[in-house]
Amino acid sequence: KGGIEWADLAPTLAVQFGETGASPPEKQPSPPEKKVAPSPTPTYRIGQVVIAGNSRLIFEDQSVAPPVRVTASPLTLEAGPIDSADPNQDASLALTAAFGTYGQMDLKGTVKPFALRPTLDVVGQMSSFDLPVISPYVARNLGYTLNRGRLDADIDLHIRNGQLQAGSKL
Repeated sequence: KGGIEWADLAPTLAVQFGETGASPPEKQPSPPEKKVAPSPTPTYRIGQVVIAGNSRLIFEDQSVAPPVRVTASPLTLEAGPIDSADPNQDASLALTAAFGTYGQMDLKGTVKPFALRPTLDVVGQMSSFDLPVISPYVARNLGYTLNRGRLDADIDLHIRNGQLQAGSKL
Protein backbone atom coordinates (compact mmCIF):
# COMPACT_ATOMS: atom_id res chain seq x y z
CA LYS A 1 0.00 0.00 0.00
CA GLY A 2 1.58 3.23 -1.04
CA GLY A 3 0.83 6.89 -1.01
CA ILE A 4 1.80 10.21 0.43
CA GLU A 5 1.05 10.97 4.04
CA TRP A 6 0.17 14.67 4.08
CA ALA A 7 0.69 14.79 7.84
CA ASP A 8 4.37 13.97 7.24
CA LEU A 9 4.71 16.82 4.75
CA ALA A 10 2.84 19.48 6.76
CA PRO A 11 5.70 20.40 9.17
CA THR A 12 8.08 20.84 6.25
CA LEU A 13 5.61 23.03 4.36
CA ALA A 14 4.83 25.06 7.51
CA VAL A 15 8.52 25.83 8.04
CA GLN A 16 8.93 26.86 4.42
CA PHE A 17 5.79 28.99 4.11
CA GLY A 18 4.55 30.54 7.23
CA GLU A 19 5.14 29.47 10.75
CA THR A 20 8.68 30.85 10.71
CA GLY A 21 7.53 34.22 9.41
CA ALA A 22 8.93 33.49 5.99
CA SER A 23 6.67 34.25 3.08
CA PRO A 24 6.19 32.10 0.03
CA PRO A 25 8.64 32.81 -2.75
CA GLU A 26 7.57 35.66 -4.99
CA LYS A 27 6.25 34.63 -8.33
CA GLN A 28 8.68 35.53 -11.07
CA PRO A 29 7.25 36.80 -14.34
CA SER A 30 7.12 33.95 -16.79
CA PRO A 31 8.61 34.28 -20.25
CA PRO A 32 6.17 34.74 -23.13
CA GLU A 33 4.51 31.49 -24.08
CA LYS A 34 5.85 29.92 -27.25
CA LYS A 35 3.49 28.19 -29.61
CA VAL A 36 4.64 24.60 -30.00
CA ALA A 37 3.26 22.30 -32.62
CA PRO A 38 1.56 19.28 -31.06
CA SER A 39 3.83 16.29 -30.98
CA PRO A 40 2.70 13.25 -32.93
CA THR A 41 1.06 10.42 -31.04
CA PRO A 42 3.70 7.86 -30.11
CA THR A 43 3.49 4.53 -31.88
CA TYR A 44 4.20 1.12 -30.48
CA ARG A 45 5.55 -1.70 -32.63
CA ILE A 46 6.22 -5.00 -30.94
CA GLY A 47 7.21 -8.05 -32.95
CA GLN A 48 6.12 -10.60 -30.37
CA VAL A 49 5.20 -10.72 -26.69
CA VAL A 50 5.90 -13.99 -24.89
CA ILE A 51 4.98 -14.74 -21.30
CA ALA A 52 6.16 -18.19 -20.27
CA GLY A 53 8.06 -20.17 -17.65
CA ASN A 54 6.66 -20.08 -14.13
CA SER A 55 4.17 -17.35 -15.03
CA ARG A 56 0.77 -17.27 -13.40
CA LEU A 57 -2.40 -15.25 -13.48
CA ILE A 58 -4.55 -14.89 -10.37
CA PHE A 59 -8.20 -13.90 -10.76
CA GLU A 60 -9.92 -12.91 -7.53
CA ASP A 61 -13.50 -11.73 -7.11
CA GLN A 62 -14.48 -10.56 -3.64
CA SER A 63 -17.96 -9.46 -4.71
CA VAL A 64 -19.28 -12.97 -3.95
CA ALA A 65 -19.19 -14.98 -0.73
CA PRO A 66 -17.00 -16.84 -0.35
CA PRO A 67 -14.60 -14.96 -2.65
CA VAL A 68 -13.66 -16.71 -5.90
CA ARG A 69 -9.96 -17.17 -6.52
CA VAL A 70 -8.71 -18.89 -9.67
CA THR A 71 -5.01 -19.34 -10.38
CA ALA A 72 -3.79 -20.14 -13.89
CA SER A 73 -0.30 -21.62 -13.58
CA PRO A 74 1.75 -22.30 -15.54
CA LEU A 75 0.59 -19.76 -18.06
CA THR A 76 1.93 -19.22 -21.56
CA LEU A 77 0.87 -16.28 -23.70
CA GLU A 78 2.18 -15.39 -27.15
CA ALA A 79 0.93 -12.36 -29.08
CA GLY A 80 2.14 -10.34 -32.02
CA PRO A 81 2.94 -8.51 -34.10
CA ILE A 82 1.38 -5.50 -32.38
CA ASP A 83 1.49 -2.12 -34.16
CA SER A 84 -0.39 0.94 -32.92
CA ALA A 85 0.29 2.72 -36.22
CA ASP A 86 -1.83 0.09 -38.00
CA PRO A 87 -4.89 -0.31 -35.76
CA ASN A 88 -6.63 -2.69 -38.18
CA GLN A 89 -3.75 -5.19 -38.17
CA ASP A 90 -4.59 -8.54 -36.60
CA ALA A 91 -2.18 -9.72 -33.92
CA SER A 92 -2.08 -13.46 -33.37
CA LEU A 93 -2.87 -14.64 -29.87
CA ALA A 94 -2.20 -18.00 -28.20
CA LEU A 95 -2.89 -18.72 -24.54
CA THR A 96 -2.31 -21.95 -22.64
CA ALA A 97 -3.02 -22.26 -18.93
CA ALA A 98 -3.40 -24.93 -16.28
CA PHE A 99 -5.96 -24.69 -13.46
CA GLY A 100 -5.64 -26.79 -10.34
CA THR A 101 -4.54 -30.42 -10.65
CA TYR A 102 -6.15 -31.36 -13.97
CA GLY A 103 -7.67 -28.26 -15.57
CA GLN A 104 -6.31 -27.03 -18.89
CA MET A 105 -7.24 -24.24 -21.31
CA ASP A 106 -5.92 -23.62 -24.82
CA LEU A 107 -7.04 -20.57 -26.83
CA LYS A 108 -5.91 -19.34 -30.25
CA GLY A 109 -7.04 -16.44 -32.34
CA THR A 110 -6.48 -12.82 -33.26
CA VAL A 111 -6.89 -9.45 -31.59
CA LYS A 112 -6.83 -5.84 -32.80
CA PRO A 113 -5.85 -4.05 -29.59
CA PHE A 114 -5.49 -0.57 -31.12
CA ALA A 115 -8.62 -0.55 -33.27
CA LEU A 116 -11.09 2.24 -32.55
CA ARG A 117 -13.26 -0.53 -31.11
CA PRO A 118 -10.89 -3.38 -30.18
CA THR A 119 -11.83 -6.72 -31.70
CA LEU A 120 -11.12 -10.29 -30.66
CA ASP A 121 -11.68 -13.63 -32.36
CA VAL A 122 -10.67 -16.61 -30.23
CA VAL A 123 -11.52 -20.31 -30.25
CA GLY A 124 -10.26 -23.02 -27.95
CA GLN A 125 -10.91 -25.73 -25.42
CA MET A 126 -11.14 -25.99 -21.67
CA SER A 127 -10.88 -29.38 -20.02
CA SER A 128 -11.26 -30.70 -16.47
CA PHE A 129 -11.88 -27.30 -14.87
CA ASP A 130 -12.91 -27.84 -11.21
CA LEU A 131 -16.50 -26.60 -10.84
CA PRO A 132 -16.45 -26.06 -7.04
CA VAL A 133 -14.16 -23.07 -7.69
CA ILE A 134 -17.05 -21.18 -9.30
CA SER A 135 -19.70 -22.45 -6.87
CA PRO A 136 -20.25 -18.96 -5.32
CA TYR A 137 -21.45 -17.67 -8.72
CA VAL A 138 -23.79 -20.62 -9.20
CA ALA A 139 -25.10 -20.35 -5.64
CA ARG A 140 -25.78 -16.61 -6.00
CA ASN A 141 -27.53 -16.92 -9.37
CA LEU A 142 -29.16 -20.37 -9.26
CA GLY A 143 -29.29 -21.27 -5.58
CA TYR A 144 -27.18 -24.43 -5.97
CA THR A 145 -23.82 -25.29 -4.44
CA LEU A 146 -21.33 -27.23 -6.55
CA ASN A 147 -19.38 -29.65 -4.36
CA ARG A 148 -17.70 -31.58 -7.16
CA GLY A 149 -17.47 -31.91 -10.89
CA ARG A 150 -15.35 -30.82 -13.81
CA LEU A 151 -16.11 -28.79 -16.90
CA ASP A 152 -15.06 -29.59 -20.46
CA ALA A 153 -16.00 -27.00 -23.09
CA ASP A 154 -15.25 -25.78 -26.59
CA ILE A 155 -14.92 -21.99 -26.42
CA ASP A 156 -15.81 -19.46 -29.12
CA LEU A 157 -15.27 -15.77 -28.18
CA HIS A 158 -15.69 -12.70 -30.37
CA ILE A 159 -15.70 -8.99 -29.63
CA ARG A 160 -16.98 -6.85 -32.48
CA ASN A 161 -18.28 -3.28 -32.36
CA GLY A 162 -17.84 -3.29 -28.60
CA GLN A 163 -20.11 -6.31 -28.17
CA LEU A 164 -19.03 -9.63 -26.67
CA GLN A 165 -20.36 -12.67 -28.48
CA ALA A 166 -19.57 -15.95 -26.76
CA GLY A 167 -20.51 -19.52 -27.38
CA SER A 168 -19.54 -22.80 -25.84
CA LYS A 169 -20.20 -26.46 -26.35
CA LEU A 170 -20.19 -28.34 -23.06
